[in-house]
Amino acid sequence: RSGTMIRFNGASNVIIDGSSNGTSSRDLVIQDTALTTPRVIGIGSIGADTINNIVVKNTVIRNNINSSATTSIAVVLSDTAFNLAPAGYFKNITIQNNKIQKSARGIFVAPVEVGTIGQGVLIDGNILNDSTNGSQIRNYPIFVNGALNGATISNNQIGNMSTALAEAVYGIIISTGTKNSTITGNTIANISHTNGGAYQLLGIGCNTGATGINNVVSNNTITNLTCSNTSGSAGIYVFNGNLLTISGNTIYKLSQTGANGNSIAGAIAVGSAPTNVTVSNNTMRNLKQTAAGNWAGIFSLSPSCTMTNNIVDSLSAAYYCYGIEMEGNKNSTISGNRVSNISVTNVATYRPMGMLVYGSSNSTYGMNITNNNISNIKNNYTATGLAYGLCIDANAGAATTFNSNITVSNNVVYDIASYAGSATYGSGPEGIKIISGSGIGVYHNTVNLATTLGAAGSLTSAAFGVGSAVTNAGALDVRNNIFANSMSTAPTTAYAIYSASANTVFSNINYNDYYVPAGSNLGFIGSARANLAAVVTGFGGNANSVSIQPSFRGATDLHLNLANNATLDNLGTPIAAVTTDIDGE
Repeated sequence: RSGTMIRFNGASNVIIDGSSNGTSSRDLVIQDTALTTPRVIGIGSIGADTINNIVVKNTVIRNNINSSATTSIAVVLSDTAFNLAPAGYFKNITIQNNKIQKSARGIFVAPVEVGTIGQGVLIDGNILNDSTNGSQIRNYPIFVNGALNGATISNNQIGNMSTALAEAVYGIIISTGTKNSTITGNTIANISHTNGGAYQLLGIGCNTGATGINNVVSNNTITNLTCSNTSGSAGIYVFNGNLLTISGNTIYKLSQTGANGNSIAGAIAVGSAPTNVTVSNNTMRNLKQTAAGNWAGIFSLSPSCTMTNNIVDSLSAAYYCYGIEMEGNKNSTISGNRVSNISVTNVATYRPMGMLVYGSSNSTYGMNITNNNISNIKNNYTATGLAYGLCIDANAGAATTFNSNITVSNNVVYDIASYAGSATYGSGPEGIKIISGSGIGVYHNTVNLATTLGAAGSLTSAAFGVGSAVTNAGALDVRNNIFANSMSTAPTTAYAIYSASANTVFSNINYNDYYVPAGSNLGFIGSARANLAAVVTGFGGNANSVSIQPSFRGATDLHLNLANNATLDNLGTPIAAVTTDIDGE
């Protein structure tokens, strides 16, 4: 026998309940024995006639083989051909609390959306992670291939999969036209892909196309994904779609051992096609990359992606490593994020950054970067290497007269360090770094560099740094900041502020507190500036700036200890663009 074992050919109002006692027990086992195009259960429409109210629950559904990537399916919703295409006409379908075993694709849904058709699909509480006796799902445990509207994919257990085959592996994938749907409460764990070629491993993929809108990926747990391929792996990957929310997910223990190069990879990755993406309240930790390539907690190429209140902790890489990287973003906000423990270990040309906002050809503008906490960013390479806490490179390191309109305010940056460096500026650690751009306001930030990793005598560091590609007159407005640098190695090259550009790039620079220990140079512009008077001479402005050692509440709490900062209290100035300071005052 070949083909589909149990067929709902245009049938409606049918229930398969595998419990013998009215509970959630799975007492019924349905096992296909076919070796050719096996499908255990097929739910299919006849022509354009809609099927309605089908329930499959509390059942063990087992295929006979999982060796065919496209033809072995446990449960398929389509038309009565029960193939990957054509799509079917159905609504109000429930697949719930089943154990699905030994199939290439676990649950495959190919709907047509017309009016209410394609609505009311629930895939909930199914187990697709049984690997005993060769029972694992091969590559797509849950695959939605079409225009579902208002579907819920929830509380499924997916994983315990291992493959070296030349194919992509996704825990859950929603595809073209899916809209108003929710992926929530699922656990995706223990998936390994070791082919070595250009094949992705994703926990959840959203590939809904331009018509996919208003989807939510929330409160899922994704852990123990390991990939040795040259395509980047990710916990959640967004290919395209509009108005997508990624919220409340926990992603940890991801490992990329293949050289993924420039492909984006990490906990959450958003491609260049999606629009109006919100990434909020997610927790990402223990993410490791050991080969050449990009690696990030959150990586976005979208022109409109907002990131708020996420936690990114413990990322390590051999090459490029970012807590949060946003490229080509417009009119968006990065706020309330906590980024910590980011490190690299390989060669000097690669670097860790807590946060990078990057653009080229004037593609990045209208950004509000506020109230982020960035700490423990380390370059552990023992020869030389830089490390940045918060970096703005709005025009790919090139000079521009374009107004980026970026506000950097109320951020806390500390414990940024390199193991070794050189006397050349740009080769060591910096708290906030402006590489390129214009129309950038830097207000109410607190930066404290106080960590030394090695004993190299030529390490150059700066709490606030400006690169030579910032050339536009009046490009920067820098006010109401604390820039402190007490790194102990080579104190004469530990600056509070360093500019590789002329002082004409500052439209306003004033009301800042610059601090370095006695014997260090306070700043650099054209030449070293030993004290505040020399900083005023070199940078201009700064009529109301001071050089006072700030007293923080602790090494990891950079709120000011009010009892010990009487000489710093109330020295700022009102700024129309930012109405509160770092304490919300």
